[in-house]
Amino acid sequence: MYYAAMQTAIDFGISNIDVVVRADGALRHWTRPANGTPTPELVAEVLSSGGLSFGDLRRIAVTGGQSRALPQRIGTCEIVSVGEIEAIGLGGRALVEAPESTPLLIVSAGSGKAMVVGRDTRVSGTMLEAAIVAGIFLDDVTEAVERESYPQDPPGKAVPLMRSIVLSLKFFSVVILGNLLALLLLLLPGVNLIAFFVVNAYLLSREFFEFAAMRFRNEADAKALRRRHAGTVFLAGFVIAAFVAIPLLNLLTPLFAAAMMVHLHKMISAREAAAAPHGR
Repeated sequence: MYYAAMQTAIDFGISNIDVVVRADGALRHWTRPANGTPTPELVAEVLSSGGLSFGDLRRIAVTGGQSRALPQRIGTCEIVSVGEIEAIGLGGRALVEAPESTPLLIVSAGSGKAMVVGRDTRVSGTMLEAAIVAGIFLDDVTEAVERESYPQDPPGKAVPLMRSIVLSLKFFSVVILGNLLALLLLLLPGVNLIAFFVVNAYLLSREFFEFAAMRFRNEADAKALRRRHAGTVFLAGFVIAAFVAIPLLNLLTPLFAAAMMVHLHKMISAREAAAAPHGR
């Protein structure tokens, strides 16, 4: 029996094959263990486990694995290949019923992590590319914090895009290096955990504080300000390090850290201004 209004999608993952069907406004989902390269026979088997056949469908969207190896048509059923990142973006937007014009952040926690950001168009990536995406939005986050929390103050100037991206890339590098250091010290109970927090607290607090400061100062002045308040900045870094330790949520660390350091920079700047001699 042919169902004209039925929408069907199959994700060929590393561990599982997932099928989602929308019919009459309701969603159905079933899964089965992955079993080799996608073939027409495998697709037929997967559909059959949910009580469907190619004759029931006009079109199937497929993604993941080697799904592009499938033919463009199996019998009378059209096979539409969709990129994995695009599928994550489209699927997340459909689940929350968000229009295309609504900015949207979608985090996928499958065998490979991905963060997809939608702002009129979809930008996407793996862990490395997520850093670039986060970097693009750092100034948006800091500007929003400044506007909402400090409306009486003049706004800061946007940090150059490449500087923001480099900062986010440094964040992911620090996470990797910090964990490697912790692993090297694994034989010393407790020391590896301490090393993880100390390394992350120092390096991340340094980078993100200077980012927040550079919206109001040149780079040399931002570095000098951090050095004068190195202890305060370092202690604040332990909050960021704790955030890094939370699985999945730590993908948002660049945005969290940037927002937090806006407040710290404002506090330190106000303290220095109050302590400065009048008329200076």
